[in-house]
Amino acid sequence: MSNPFLQLANTKVMLIDKAGKEYGPFQSTCSNTKATLWMSELPVEEGDKLVKLLPEGAMHYFTIQECKYVSGFYSIPQHFVLMIHKDNSIVPTSGHSTVVHNSGQNSRFNLNSVNTSSNIILENSIFLKLRETLNQHIADKETVDKLTKLVNAMEQSKNTPAFTDRYAEFVQNAANHMTILAPFFPLLADFFYKAAN
Repeated sequence: MSNPFLQLANTKVMLIDKAGKEYGPFQSTCSNTKATLWMSELPVEEGDKLVKLLPEGAMHYFTIQECKYVSGFYSIPQHFVLMIHKDNSIVPTSGHSTVVHNSGQNSRFNLNSVNTSSNIILENSIFLKLRETLNQHIADKETVDKLTKLVNAMEQSKNTPAFTDRYAEFVQNAANHMTILAPFFPLLADFFYKAAN
């Protein structure tokens, strides 16, 4: 009786045992993860090699990870199902991500490198730039004078507990000018945290 499943076996394969002995070629139904050989006896076990024989002489090597014998059932003949893994396949990487939060003055992120940078921050230059910004961008002289006095008070109280009060007072009075003063707040916040701790 002929085996109708052999019509599906369109790939030629060879088997190589651990000692290097070759068997075949055999007709097989084969994918990159599973091979089915429609035969009743097969000298194969886990760890042996399956070689797909491709057109033009190309060969793909697989390691047999699992070998199952399936006894015949009515019109389905006995056969072997081999779970295989391609020897030189690329292992997909996991899809994880890393989130890095950098904040504060002079924050950096170095990946596989050494940080050789250096920073020179002149604390007084922050207050000088703040006063220059007030003079350049606020038209009302009275407002400029009031905010400048508050900047001077913050500068004199930096690195002391009194800075927190001076900072809060400045923020309240500068509320209408946040657009032009926004770049200074992260720098001033450093003084605030130093004074609060």
